[in-house]
Amino acid sequence: MFKFSYKTLIFLSGSIWFIVGLMLLTRGLFLIYNTAIWLMVICLIIGFLKGRFILIKSVRRIIKRITSIKEPVPIYKMYAPSYYLLIGSMIMIGFLFRRLDLAGEVRASFDIIIGFALINGSFLTFSKRI
Repeated sequence: MFKFSYKTLIFLSGSIWFIVGLMLLTRGLFLIYNTAIWLMVICLIIGFLKGRFILIKSVRRIIKRITSIKEPVPIYKMYAPSYYLLIGSMIMIGFLFRRLDLAGEVRASFDIIIGFALINGSFLTFSKRI
């Protein structure tokens, strides 16, 4: 099994958040492009606030968990089992939103908010300003 240092796993966790956030943000901006700029701006602000004030708690928990395990840390211990369940449920909700045939602006709003929040959370992870 692959084992890593604290620094590597913290970077990997931030990278995962950044990549997923960038994917969601890009998809959301593509869906809303040239239709409702004001909605895009509001979603970016909400996403920023969510990342700065809500996801920071997750970032702290993840870093605390990683640094509490004796090095080298197995990659599967990067997140708690409950966090893997949360990730799986968020993926399922994303699939559900695609199947529900929601209006483009609604789907785009969710994608932009969540994507920008994840990107913001990844920057907090990288900078360790927690």
